Amino acid sequence: MPKRAELRFLLFGLSLFVVCGCSSPKVVETQLPIAQERLLKLGQAYGQYCTQHKKPPAKPADLKAILGDADAFISPDDGQPFHICWGIDFGKPANPPLVVAYEKNGRDGRRYVLTTARNVLHMVEPEFRTANFPPGHHPQ
Repeated sequence: MPKRAELRFLLFGLSLFVVCGCSSPKVVETQLPIAQERLLKLGQAYGQYCTQHKKPPAKPADLKAILGDADAFISPDDGQPFHICWGIDFGKPANPPLVVAYEKNGRDGRRYVLTTARNVLHMVEPEFRTANFPPGHHPQ
């Protein structure tokens, strides 16, 4: 009889595994803040321009054809145009990554910052002041 008890226990364990272990994980989708989303798109356009033209963009008109939307240059957090550091070649890696664009004022003491690593960071003022800016660029 002990074998029957062991068999029942084993079958019970397997049924628990099947019921609990085979369910798919829940995927939680979150919406990025609009300022972060816009900076990511700006970074994509900046990189695309570098690739297509074999040089970095030098002015907003260079990216307007790619972005299409004039709002893409405006931060919804402070209503100001993003400050863009023109002439950075995405093909030349920088360590640490260089700041490419940022919110002029941001909101609540924080601002979104795009880097050459093509990520967007949410920085407090002391972090922003010590970020790796391109040579000759001094944040406002």
